[in-house]
Amino acid sequence: MMKLYIIGVLILTLITACSHKRPSDVTNSNDVNFKDRVSLTADSAAIDVVIKPGNIYRADPYIIVSDASESVDNHFAVFDKDLKYLYSFCRYGQGADECIMPTVAKNMPAGQFLVRDHANNRYYRYELSDSGAVMTESFRVPGMNDYESLWEINHLHDNVYAVKGVAPKKAVRRIMDFSKGYALDSIPPTFDLPSIMGRDYYTEFDDCWLVSNGEKFACAYYFIDCIEFGRIDNDRMIVEKKVGCDTPPEFHRFTDEVLTGKYKYNVDYNIVYYEWLFCTDKTVYASYFGEPWGDIKKHSSRIVSYSVDGSAEIEYSINVPLSSFIVLEDTGRIIGVNADRSDDSFYVYDYN
Repeated sequence: MMKLYIIGVLILTLITACSHKRPSDVTNSNDVNFKDRVSLTADSAAIDVVIKPGNIYRADPYIIVSDASESVDNHFAVFDKDLKYLYSFCRYGQGADECIMPTVAKNMPAGQFLVRDHANNRYYRYELSDSGAVMTESFRVPGMNDYESLWEINHLHDNVYAVKGVAPKKAVRRIMDFSKGYALDSIPPTFDLPSIMGRDYYTEFDDCWLVSNGEKFACAYYFIDCIEFGRIDNDRMIVEKKVGCDTPPEFHRFTDEVLTGKYKYNVDYNIVYYEWLFCTDKTVYASYFGEPWGDIKKHSSRIVSYSVDGSAEIEYSINVPLSSFIVLEDTGRIIGVNADRSDDSFYVYDYN
């Protein structure tokens, strides 16, 4: 009887361990075998209302393009699914209802748009319609430490979001309850760069993109050739699969060159692997770059797709590189922008 009891305890222990996998327990695949490789040619459509296109976003049923111009009146321009311009919103400025440095929350409920102003750590929620955007709420997340900034914000449900928390010497992925202001779960980056790099470590080295459809999530590293896939279970983030390298590259750190900017290291020679990440209910799309940061204006000419479970699907080669993109799976179109081209256009790829 005692032997059976011990065996039963061991089985329960194994089941519990398997149901709470963390990054160290993930399935890893270094070789990516896409089911198909497809070459696509773009059609273009002018974006006359945006001075300098920044990024493109999907806010069902609308398409949003940010304006990166320093002389902008409004940060965002709204288009319908046929790329017809509707209106602009989110005024630039330091007033009560204005933004200076907005970053966009992803996967919001249909017709809603949420931005976080990095300049004042304030959030603005908008209701979108065909005729205009109405700001319905302005708030701060209570209890947040000023030293940690939240980026890559993904709506999960209610007031709960999957986010990337960043400080100069700390990077973490969290599930946050914005109404209560505390983390429901936190997981660190997969690569323990602080112990590897010592005082040379800054979070820029393991910076990452984070996307979620509410049930699954994916994380792609900027300077590390790695993309991770996981699930969200009872407001917990569980990484289940990792595609790419097991160890980080040899980063370019301090040099004898004359450096400009606020950082004491030079990232120009570090390879940018994933330049953008987008997900739908079924698929994760990533722009794979593979060029040094100093050549970032070349942008990504490859888009790779995976199932939300991490199975490699299709690699698309595109003739006009994109800096950001969205995918409309119902019409079989990839729509993107190139922030450094002078023609200020949408680039549309039909992949069906």
